[in-house]
Amino acid sequence: MLQATARSAGSRFLANLVYLVPSYHGYKARDSRRAEDARLRARLLEGLAEVRRRIAESMARGAESWPAPWLSRTDRQAKRLDTLADTIRYAPYGFSGFFDADAVSEESLEWILEADLLLFDDIDRMDRAEQLVAEGPPPMQILEAFITELSDAIGKMEEHLVLRDKALGGT
Repeated sequence: MLQATARSAGSRFLANLVYLVPSYHGYKARDSRRAEDARLRARLLEGLAEVRRRIAESMARGAESWPAPWLSRTDRQAKRLDTLADTIRYAPYGFSGFFDADAVSEESLEWILEADLLLFDDIDRMDRAEQLVAEGPPPMQILEAFITELSDAIGKMEEHLVLRDKALGGT
């Protein structure tokens, strides 16, 4: 009985994902998996570009008031964002196991969708970090929180990209 309930709950979860994650149908249908992967990458790149742009604006506003070491640390994180965007932009489009398979198991599909959702959560974390310094010259402890949170979010996104690659390769 418990297994049937768990399966039923899992099925409801997947059914709800249809509405939450536009790529769900595309991942299920073999012919559209590569297009959905490209669409996902484009959305990730847009999010990273927006965060990167706002960080550059914050650095420009803080050029006079932020201590030089903080500007340097922020610039290093901005370069990590650029590298992350390049990783997404130039990654190979697909693992034959996922993109060429006639059917993908529900478990594999859940794992891939979870990895996709985590990537968007990472961008949200970067966005929240940037908001700490968006309003003007922050106190030193806010700058520290900004750098720490931004660095952590970038690191998590790097981990989640690896997780996604493993999910795609393990199907």
